[in-house]
Amino acid sequence: MKEDEALVPGTSNPIEAVGAPTGKRPRALEDERGDLEGKVAAARKRLKLQASFDTTYWTNAMKVAERELALNDLKRKISIKSMNTTHQEWSNSIAGQWLLLKHESFLMDCKIAQEQLDRNKIFEKRFGMQKASAGLFIGSPIGWGFANSRGKRDSVLQSAFRAELIERQKSIHPDPDKELLWCPVTSEYWVSSATVAGHLFPWKAGPEAMESIFDEQDTSELFKAENGILWSQEAEVRFSAGHLCIVPNVPNEPTIEEITAWEVLEVKEYKVRILNFKHPTMGKKIGLTEKKWFQLDNARVSFQGNFRPRARYLYFAYCEAMLRRAYAGKHFEVAHSEHRQRFWDTPGRYVLGSILRGFVNAMGHDYSHLLEGGIESLEEDDGETDVRGTLIANEHIQDSLEEEDGDESSDDDDEIED
Repeated sequence: MKEDEALVPGTSNPIEAVGAPTGKRPRALEDERGDLEGKVAAARKRLKLQASFDTTYWTNAMKVAERELALNDLKRKISIKSMNTTHQEWSNSIAGQWLLLKHESFLMDCKIAQEQLDRNKIFEKRFGMQKASAGLFIGSPIGWGFANSRGKRDSVLQSAFRAELIERQKSIHPDPDKELLWCPVTSEYWVSSATVAGHLFPWKAGPEAMESIFDEQDTSELFKAENGILWSQEAEVRFSAGHLCIVPNVPNEPTIEEITAWEVLEVKEYKVRILNFKHPTMGKKIGLTEKKWFQLDNARVSFQGNFRPRARYLYFAYCEAMLRRAYAGKHFEVAHSEHRQRFWDTPGRYVLGSILRGFVNAMGHDYSHLLEGGIESLEEDDGETDVRGTLIANEHIQDSLEEEDGDESSDDDDEIED
C-alpha cells in the first residue's frame, strides 16, 4: 500500500476480510506490520499538527483510522497463525476478542470522520470554509491524537484528586496504622497501594469538553471528587474494560413508584451490574475472599458516608460501556436480548440530548433508551446530533484495550471456575 493510499470502508475494509486466510510467511507479516506501524505513526503526527477541525483535519483523521484498521487486520492474521487454530476458536479467545473490539472501534473512527467530512462540505457551501471549521468543534480538545487530549496527566492534580476522594468517601480504615482503604464496589478494605482514584469522565478529554457535554457553566469537575471513585485497582480494571457498570440501585425493571422513590432520595444509592459474566477476569476471586467478581451482580455499591459521585458522570460511563457492548454484540456469542439489555432505569437530565443522539446514532436504535438521560438545551437545534461524546468514549475504549493487551495476555486460556 502506497503512503497516501487508504482503505475505503465497505470495500477492502478488514471487516470483510476478518476471516480470510493469508499465505504469507510469519516473517513477511511481521515486516509488513512494522511498515504499517510506521505509517500509522506518521499519519498521527500529521494529524497533531492540525489547528482546526476543518476538512483537512477530518481527511487526515480518516487516513489514521483506515491505517489503524489495516494494522489491526494484520495483527489478526499474525495472531491466528501463532495460535494455529480456526478463526472461530480464535475469535472466542481473549486475543481474538481484544482485536475484534479494536476493529469495531477503528471502524467507528472511520464512520465519524466520514460524517464530519460530509457535514463540513455542507457548512462550507452555506457559510464558507472558516465558519465551517469553527462551528463544528470550536474549543473542543478531542480527536484522534489531538494535542490537548494526549498529554500526560498532571501528577499534582491527580494526587489532590485522590486525597479529596479518600477524605470525602471516608475511605480510611478505623485503625489508620493498617494503611487500608475502602473499596465501595467490593465492600472490602484493600492495602492502600492496591487502590486507585478512578475518573468516570475521562481526564484526557479535557475540561472544555466536559463543560460542553454536560452543559456546565461552573468550574470544571474533571479532577474533583464528584467525577471519581476511590476503589481497588482490580475494580478499576474491570470497570474500564466494560465488564461491570454502576447504575441506580432500583429493582430490575422497576415500577414508576420505585423510580420515583429513588429520585427523591437525598443520598442516592447505586449498585453493580455485571456486563460480561464470561470474561476470565470475572471468574477470579476478589482479593483474599472466596467471592468471585461475577457474583457482584446487583450488589449495592457500599459508599462510606453520604458523599456520592455525580450521576451525570456515572451516566456517561454507562453510555461508554453500552458502546463497547454494541461492538461486542457484532462478533461474540451474545444473545440478542442480552447485549441490548438496559441496565440504567432512571430517566434524568444527565448529558446533553444531542450528545446522547450521537451515541444512539453510533450504536443503533436498540440503544435508544439512552436518550431518557438527555438535557435539551435551548441553544441546540431540535434533533441535532453531536458526535463529541462518542469520540471521547471511543478513544477511551481504545486506551483501555491497549492497557488490557499487556495485563491479560497471560489469561488467554483461563476459564471461569465453577
